[in-house]
Amino acid sequence: MIIDAFTDYTLLGSLLKPDSLAAYAKDKWPFLGIADTHAGGLLDFYLECISNKVKPIMGLRMSVVERAELKSLGQIMLYAKNRDGYKSLLKLYSKASLECYSNGPNIMVDWLPEHSKNLLCVLPVGYSPNELKTEEGIAAGKRILEIFGSDMYYGLYNRNCSIDDHWLEMAKKFNVKYLPLYGARYFKKDDLLAYRALRAISTRSNIDKLFETVYLDESLEHVLSEDKLEPLLAKTLMEFVSKVDIKIPTPGLKVPKFKTPPEFKTSFEFLTHLCRQGYKERKDLHSIKDKVKERMAIEMDVIRRCNLADYFLLVYDICKYCDENGIARGLGRGSAAGSLISYLLKITEVNSLEYGLLFERFLNEDRTKPIVVDGVDYLTDAPDIDLDVGQMQRQQVIDFIREKYGFVSKIITYTTLSAKACIKDCIRVFGKNENEANYISGMIEILFGRADGLEETFKKSEPFRVWVGQNQHIYDVALKLEDVRKNSSIHAAGVVVSDTPIDDFAPLCLANHSEGEEFKRDTCSAYSLDFSAKAGLLKVDILGIRSLNVLQDTIRTIRG
Repeated sequence: MIIDAFTDYTLLGSLLKPDSLAAYAKDKWPFLGIADTHAGGLLDFYLECISNKVKPIMGLRMSVVERAELKSLGQIMLYAKNRDGYKSLLKLYSKASLECYSNGPNIMVDWLPEHSKNLLCVLPVGYSPNELKTEEGIAAGKRILEIFGSDMYYGLYNRNCSIDDHWLEMAKKFNVKYLPLYGARYFKKDDLLAYRALRAISTRSNIDKLFETVYLDESLEHVLSEDKLEPLLAKTLMEFVSKVDIKIPTPGLKVPKFKTPPEFKTSFEFLTHLCRQGYKERKDLHSIKDKVKERMAIEMDVIRRCNLADYFLLVYDICKYCDENGIARGLGRGSAAGSLISYLLKITEVNSLEYGLLFERFLNEDRTKPIVVDGVDYLTDAPDIDLDVGQMQRQQVIDFIREKYGFVSKIITYTTLSAKACIKDCIRVFGKNENEANYISGMIEILFGRADGLEETFKKSEPFRVWVGQNQHIYDVALKLEDVRKNSSIHAAGVVVSDTPIDDFAPLCLANHSEGEEFKRDTCSAYSLDFSAKAGLLKVDILGIRSLNVLQDTIRTIRG
């Protein structure tokens, strides 16, 4: 049983994916815990554990500093006791990422008292590479002990190691108990070579020249072999786990409330008014009044029953802002063109009745249902209205949404090791030349943007099978690394919008992205698109299109 496994959200630091990790534990352990250095996998891990009927223990490894300008003094592990503790992890990680970032998120000891009530803390001691060892580190550790009291534990990787006297003295003073730690990063002992290859990819080095001390056997297989812990450690582990009871509701999307003019009682009433105004301005609809009335009644009834008025008003508001401020935008893309209401609100410029476009393709009532939890309205899903704006003004539009609705964040994306990248990187780290890496990776077919996997390529390509026969060890390693998360970037279009702080729902972090020829770091939700939505955040697609700016400038030039 383990409480401190790494998942592949610790980028290029683990072979363990949340889904396969939870499935592995399903018939072996009653609980499973992680302690990543990145918070992006918390909800993913939780949902996989619940799906596999395994109790989730959710933690983060946090580097400790005394002041923002200092380098890390070492690491502690913080675990959520309950839902409030989970929220504390989101808040602390967000603050560590945005206010105290230096070679990764850092946490200041002064931040801990506010959140300690709903958290458990584990301090690695003994033979640990991340122990608080310096004079400042020891002082910080003692302060942390005082903050957490009976919710503080010492973590032991090496059961037979000697522990420094200052920690022993503090253990007596605060009655600190010991927990077994493993830091698992892969499944079987035979996976060590694949893990070292992953580290070589991370450091861009040759696997034979990778001098990285392997302190312990970091496999889940090793955890299984040690399931018969000495009684005191086993008792403490069960006590620790008994303090954890996390239930994270995932009812759906929380749409920010639109502030309607005072003469309208509800957002639906205001939406109806805007549609009537839109009909007056859309002269092309006047000759088919009966069809418009019938279609509008159908669409408005679905919008009312699905509680989507606030969503449509939010998108309308963004489009209205663009039009009033000279920001070039698209005329409507995707299934949103099937909505007459979108046309009446001037979200799109496509008359769905004229072209026979289906509203049902845009909005499926069975998929989008309103839910009320604790007096708060949620949606099981929301229709997808893609907004294209000029690239030069995209940030201006995002700033408007933040000013009007409260909180906006971009969204992280995680890139995985594709078959092509994976075999190429593995050939390189095993010391083969670049020409061979390019030649072999070129055997992987790409059709309609989808690349074959390694096993598919093995079945299809005779030259690839011949090469594998001569390099079986490289192929075996590549199979284990395929689809492991490699790095992060920022979603090209999506932003999440909320009328309460984003980190009430998801952790915030910094991620790299390209803007033109520049690379920038920007704040984003550390949960990917799917998990940001599952956490309750509404996504709006605002894609920056350079050609819209070119067209706008050309029109202005022609008109003089």
